[in-house]
Amino acid sequence: MEAHGIMKAFPKVKRSKVADSKNAPPPKKKVEEVVVTGTVFQGVSVHILPAGIGKARCDIFQRQVTQNGGKMESALGPGVTHVVVEDTMDRERALRLLKVDTLPSSAQLVKCSWLSACISEKRLLDTTGHSLLLPERNKPVNNTDTQDRKTGASTAKPALLLKHDVPSVHEGPSQTEGPYRDEDGVTQSDLDALMGGHHPDSQSSPDYFSTTPTTTATPSTDATATAPTSADPSQAPGGVPGKWVCAQSSEAKGNNHNKHLTDKLDLLAKAYTHKGDRWRSLSYSKAVNALKSYHKPVTSHQEACQIPGIGQRMADKIMEIMEDGHLRKLDRLGDDVPVLEVFTNIWGVGAKTAHLWYQLGYRTLEDVRTKASLTHTQQIGLKHYDDFLERMPREEAAAIEKTVREAAHAVDPGLVAVACGSYRRGKATCGDVDVLITHPDGHSHKGVFSKVLHILHESGFLTDDLVSHEENGEQKKYMGVCRLPDHVTVPGRPTSTANSIFSQPTSSTNTTNTIPGQPTATPISSQPTSTISAILVSTNTNTSANPSQTSTSHRHRHRRLDVIVVPFSEFACALLYFTGSAHFNRSMRALCKTKRMSLSEHSLNRDVVRQGSTKLAGGTPVPTPSEKDVFALLGVPYREPHQRDW
Repeated sequence: MEAHGIMKAFPKVKRSKVADSKNAPPPKKKVEEVVVTGTVFQGVSVHILPAGIGKARCDIFQRQVTQNGGKMESALGPGVTHVVVEDTMDRERALRLLKVDTLPSSAQLVKCSWLSACISEKRLLDTTGHSLLLPERNKPVNNTDTQDRKTGASTAKPALLLKHDVPSVHEGPSQTEGPYRDEDGVTQSDLDALMGGHHPDSQSSPDYFSTTPTTTATPSTDATATAPTSADPSQAPGGVPGKWVCAQSSEAKGNNHNKHLTDKLDLLAKAYTHKGDRWRSLSYSKAVNALKSYHKPVTSHQEACQIPGIGQRMADKIMEIMEDGHLRKLDRLGDDVPVLEVFTNIWGVGAKTAHLWYQLGYRTLEDVRTKASLTHTQQIGLKHYDDFLERMPREEAAAIEKTVREAAHAVDPGLVAVACGSYRRGKATCGDVDVLITHPDGHSHKGVFSKVLHILHESGFLTDDLVSHEENGEQKKYMGVCRLPDHVTVPGRPTSTANSIFSQPTSSTNTTNTIPGQPTATPISSQPTSTISAILVSTNTNTSANPSQTSTSHRHRHRRLDVIVVPFSEFACALLYFTGSAHFNRSMRALCKTKRMSLSEHSLNRDVVRQGSTKLAGGTPVPTPSEKDVFALLGVPYREPHQRDW
C-alpha cells in the first residue's frame, strides 16, 4: 500500500528495550557528541541567559554555536565574548538576572535575534542594532536602585513595565485555555485565537471598515441589547475589526511567504488530529493559517509573537524550524501516528477506534479486515478506502451535482440543487460532494427527500448507503456513496444530455444550465429569478485553478455524497454552513458569541442568553433571505465562496 499524507514524515523508530529488573537504575542520557562542521563562530564564546528564551531554543543555539566552531560558557566569566538575552529584555533587567553590576570589558550584551541572524546567514554579523549596551557600558548600576532591590522597594513607574512581564494577548489555547465552552465547541479563549492572518497595515483593510468603529468587538453586557433586523451593514451591532478570520478574504494567504514553517507545523496539526488531540490540532491549524496569510517571511521570535493567533510556545517552535531546519517534536510523536492515520482514513473510524485497534496490535488494513469487528459503515469505508482517499477533480464533482439536480427536477422542476463544500469554494479538487436541495415557495420541499433518493438508487448512481435518513429539525440528510456511469464523461466542456442516467427527460430550460465545471444551479424558469438569484449570490466561484480539459474514459471511482433537503427559510444559513471552510465557520460562530447571537446551519439567532457553558435561552431567529444578510447582520463584509477557504 502506498504511503499517504504524513506517513512519509514518520519513519519507524526502534524503541529502546525496557530494563528487565524493576529496581534497575534509569538509563543515563548519552551526551550528544557535536561534530564541528563550520567556522561561523570561531573565536566566539557565548553565554546564554535563558530567561524568556526557552529551553528548546537554548538547546538549538548551543548546538549551532558548537557545530560552527564556537564555545558555550555555562557561567559569565572573563572569557565570554557575547552574552545573549531575550529580544524584549533591557540592559538593567539583564544585569539584574546575571547578578552583576557591569559586564567584563570583553563581553557584548546582545539580543538573541543577532544569534538567529548569524545562524540563518551562516556568517558572523555585526552586533549593531542588536546590542543592548549604551556608551557608558561599564557604568555601575545606581546604588540606590541596588539598595531598593535589596529592601524590596519599588520605584519603577507603571509605564516602564517590561513587555515580557505582561501576559501576551496572542497566547495560544495551550497557555490560556479556560473551561468556557458551549454547543459550538469554541472556548472563550478561542474568541481571540480564532482571529488571525490580517495584514498589519490598516491601509490595506477593505473600504467597508472606513465607516465602522475600529475597536475590537467585545461581548455585550447590556441585557437589553438586540441585533438589528435590518441587513444594512451600517446598522450592524458594532463594526468588526479586520483581525477576525471571517472579516477577511482567504486570498490573502495565496502567496505563502512562510511555507518552510507551515509545512512542518501542518504535519503536527494532522498528527494531533489522528491522535484525537483536538485542541492541539486546532492550535497548530490556527498558526498555519496565520503564517500563510502573513505578508512577509517571519524573521524573529518577537515578530512571530506579534502575529495574532501565535503565542510564545508556538513562536519557539517557529524559531526552532528557522534555526535548525527541523522540528524535533515531529521525532517524538511515535511510530503510532502513521498507523493511526491509515485507520482514521477509513470512513466511520474515529480517533478512539483507531487507538483501540492499535492497542489490540492491528497495524495494517489487512489486520482490520480480518480481525476487527466492523460496523456497516466501516465495512463500506474499508471497501472503498482508496477511492475515498483520492480527491476528485472539480469536473467530476460538477457531474455529480448535475446528476442529483436532474433527479430533483424529475420530481419537481422548481427544486433548487446546489453543491457546496470545497467545490463551491472554487477548489481544483474535492474530497466529497454536499448537495443542498430546497424550493423557493417554502413548502414544496416536503416529501421530495425519499423520491429523489429512490430515483438515484434505481438508476444505480447510489451504490452504498452510509446514513440513509437523518433528521435534523426540518432538515433531512442522506449520506452515501455514488459512482458516475462509465458512459458519462467528465470534461471541462458541456456534457451532452444524452449522458443523463434518468429515463425521464428534463425541460430544455433546466439542461442548458447543467454544465460540468459550473459550480451552482441557475434560476429555474418556472420560478421568480430574483428570489433564487438572491440566495445563490456569487456562487459562480473563482475557477483560477485551471482545471484539466481532457475527458475521463476510465472507470469512475466511488465518491462520498451527502444530500440535504432544507426548508427555504433555512437555505441561506445552510448554504453558508455547508460551504465552509471549517475554520471560517468557527470564526463566524465565535463572532456571534460576542454579539449575544448564535449561528448554525438552521438560523442566525439574536438575544441568546448564556451562563458559562450553558445556553439559558436560544434566542429568536433573524430573517436571513440570503448569505449577504447573515454577513451584514454580523457587521462583516460579504465574502465570496472562494474567499472563505481558510
